[in-house]
Amino acid sequence: MNLRLLCALFVAGTSLAPVAAAEPTSTRTATAPLVAFEVRVVRVYAEPGAVLKAVKPEEGGVAFLSDEQLKALFADAQSDPRANILCTPKVVTSSGEPATVRVGSNREFVTGLEARQVKGSAVLVPKKTVVELGDVLTVCGRVSADRRSVSVSTGYTNTSLASDLVPLVPVTIQIPAVNGGPAIPFTQFLQAPQARTIAIEKKELSLPSNGHVVITGPVTTVEERTEYGPPVLSNIPYLGRLFKSVAYFKREVRTLLVVSARVIEELPVAPAPRSVER
Repeated sequence: MNLRLLCALFVAGTSLAPVAAAEPTSTRTATAPLVAFEVRVVRVYAEPGAVLKAVKPEEGGVAFLSDEQLKALFADAQSDPRANILCTPKVVTSSGEPATVRVGSNREFVTGLEARQVKGSAVLVPKKTVVELGDVLTVCGRVSADRRSVSVSTGYTNTSLASDLVPLVPVTIQIPAVNGGPAIPFTQFLQAPQARTIAIEKKELSLPSNGHVVITGPVTTVEERTEYGPPVLSNIPYLGRLFKSVAYFKREVRTLLVVSARVIEELPVAPAPRSVER
């Protein structure tokens, strides 16, 4: 049997499986656009300087910057050794959907005493309070119909302790003796943490795609620690500590929130392939 006859018999006895056919490209439907956010937190001294000249001086002021103005702002901030720039992670979200970024930790403090029943007797147990420390950023963008601008709503909060040394408050209670003797005084030290919160919030700011806005935040007072001493003696390892002096002073710091938004055109997704019988 020749080769052509074998191929003909094989094709005749084999059933072909359905073949998937995709829709034409013109019938694909576009999805909702995405918004990419890039947020930076700039902290500078409240004294007049090059950085504060480019923004609104009052709290809550808004200044719209171009790419060149934004580069000049960061160049002035980086040239100041006392300035601090915090870059948050880039966030990409759908139009109209909020996104939240949390960077920080939770700390527990013993802030009170709570009465409970233990084995038929009323006892006082420590009551703990959790304080969330760190940064919380919320962004939401709504893309316009022509997809050339974004309505931006953002909120930023920073929570920190006013001092690393948490004040202690002594509380003395009387514990009854087991055998009917005199009560025993017991002193429990309670913690009184003082949290300091910086909040910046703005809603419905109209930004062009690839635009930038600077929101002026509040002025806070921070305590700074510095060491000074003789140039040579203070640099000697271990022994230099004997010649160093420590000073504490307070400074006023201004917080700025820099928000950049960009519209991302998501590629249209083709529908699922349909089966075509041959």
